[in-house]
Amino acid sequence: VTERLAASGAQSVAVCLLHAYANAEHELRVRDILLEVCPEWIVCLSSEVAGELREFERSSTTCINAATVPIITSYLDRLSSDLEGMGLKRDLCVMQSNGGIITSKVARKLPVRTVMSGPSGGVVGGTHLASQIGLDKVLTVDMGGTSTDIGVIADGRAMTVDESEVDRWPILAPMIEILAIGAGGGSIGWLDAGGGLRVGPQSAGALPGPVCYRRGGTEPTVSDACVVLGRLDPDYFLGGEMDLDVQGAHEVIETKIAAALNMNKFDAAAGILTVVTANMAKAMRQILVARGLDPRDFTLMAFGGAGGMVAGDLLRVSEVKRAVIPNNPGALCAIGMLVTDFRHDASATLVRSLDQADAGEVMPLFKVLVDKAVEQLLSEGVVSDDVAIERHIDVRYIGQEYYLRIPVGDGTLDITKLGTDFNDEHERNYGYATREFPCEMVNLRVTALGLVERPTFPEYPDRQAGDGSLEPSMRRSVYFDGEFVDTGIYKIDTLRSGDCIDGPAVIEDPRSTVVIQPGQRVSVDRLRNIHLERLED
Repeated sequence: VTERLAASGAQSVAVCLLHAYANAEHELRVRDILLEVCPEWIVCLSSEVAGELREFERSSTTCINAATVPIITSYLDRLSSDLEGMGLKRDLCVMQSNGGIITSKVARKLPVRTVMSGPSGGVVGGTHLASQIGLDKVLTVDMGGTSTDIGVIADGRAMTVDESEVDRWPILAPMIEILAIGAGGGSIGWLDAGGGLRVGPQSAGALPGPVCYRRGGTEPTVSDACVVLGRLDPDYFLGGEMDLDVQGAHEVIETKIAAALNMNKFDAAAGILTVVTANMAKAMRQILVARGLDPRDFTLMAFGGAGGMVAGDLLRVSEVKRAVIPNNPGALCAIGMLVTDFRHDASATLVRSLDQADAGEVMPLFKVLVDKAVEQLLSEGVVSDDVAIERHIDVRYIGQEYYLRIPVGDGTLDITKLGTDFNDEHERNYGYATREFPCEMVNLRVTALGLVERPTFPEYPDRQAGDGSLEPSMRRSVYFDGEFVDTGIYKIDTLRSGDCIDGPAVIEDPRSTVVIQPGQRVSVDRLRNIHLERLED
């Protein structure tokens, strides 16, 4: 097999043996044989990439890792070299999809851990901000140019999963649960075969982009609709650095949507926003209800370049009652990476029915996992005093395929309590628990965190006597509920802690725009975050 692989010109090889999660000896021997023939090969073992049972998922994960190692390695080598040339002294760190960071050295070996890492940064940043302003149940909605990424923060922690899919391929790796849909500022409005208006998932992307960007775009997008409705100021986009093509936006909405639907261009543009926000609201409900969570308990945190543009619309069409738009919303993903801990996850499969499980067997395995994860952290420069350990056990009813992750303490394992906690969690997630039915543990999991110092957000003063009263910087007509309404336009740098504005209104920032619908009110907190609520509530 090795000789045939050498003849094929392969760069990297994935090794996935049936029971390697239980005993890696044969995979290690296969690697030795491979490297004897081709020492330059990259060899990825399933026991090292995803050492758990379920051979198809483990194989898929290992193959994806092997396929991406050459690509990620080349990219990180170039980036690290350029940064060193600019004077960077420390090793480059890379965001993981589990909400932690690793050094680029580790990322080169395990790139599969970086899948969905960018959106994860936004959820981590949202978690940190939520802790600063006293929110423990938050639905993060990161709306950019191409997609909207939705995450859940419950009881102050980002919700994670141990398995996900990318382009229908399963990946066994802990990651923050994110639901991504094709809804962004560049999402294209189009008509289906029945003449119905759709938006996305096709996107104009960065190039050519929306028509209003003057980069060659020819299709009507959400951003074009916002220009037509007066939500975006063509003279203040990016703080006035980018001139928007207002006429082009009007023409493309008129010719490609309005004419075909036999309506005026303003209603057609409003229809684009109605469809895209309906898609987002459906996804918001989907990710919460699937977890057994009530949307009415959550605060919507809308960020990304376009999040504030539609936050008010989402409050109208969803069961979420309030929203917050962070100060500098387009940078929250980057801010999240600055507050992210080093993190390593280790797992081992141990299938035992709870009535036969022995804590004396479990605890030594936990110690092996802890030692492995901590050793990795220390090798990355984390100080031992900054290490925190979390332990979990996957538990399921005997005969089931899927399991729930149950936290356990660092003392001796209480098997009885583990069963009780599993049934309680099962009831919370699915509405019932069969407590008399036998359970079994499946996997032991350890998360080792290397805690980093977290920067604080700058605070802004209350309005002082010398500041005068809050007044709009200008007024313009904005389309709401079927008509143009004279609307106050406020600049973000004129707002002070404690200020309140009743809608309709627009708050403009060089990096984003917040639209306040009629019947809504915003208040500004000490960090200059914008809190939005419905007046009738």
